Amino acid sequence: MWIMPYLRDSSLWPVLVVLVLHVVAFVTPALLFAIREHRPGAIVAVGVLSLLTLRGFRWEIRSRGKFGAISWLIVATWITSLLAAYVANLYDFL
Repeated sequence: MWIMPYLRDSSLWPVLVVLVLHVVAFVTPALLFAIREHRPGAIVAVGVLSLLTLRGFRWEIRSRGKFGAISWLIVATWITSLLAAYVANLYDFL
C-alpha cells in the first residue's frame, strides 16, 4: 500500500520512476549473474524476487479483485530489467 500514493498523484511520478530504476539496477545484474554465470547467490536472489512478484500479484487480485496498477508496475519493472540485462549482455557492459 505504500506505493499507491506514487501511482495516484501525478506529481510523485518522477519519484516512482526513480524507484523503479533503482529496482531495475538491482535486478539486472542478478538476472545476468544467475542466467549467464550460474552463481548460486544470484539464483537465490532471482528466486526470491520471483516469489515476491507472485505475492504482489496475489495480494492485488485478492484485495482488489483484478490485475491492477501495482501489478502492471511490477510487470513493467521486470520487462525493463530483462531488456537492460539483454543490452548489458549484448554490449558486455556487466
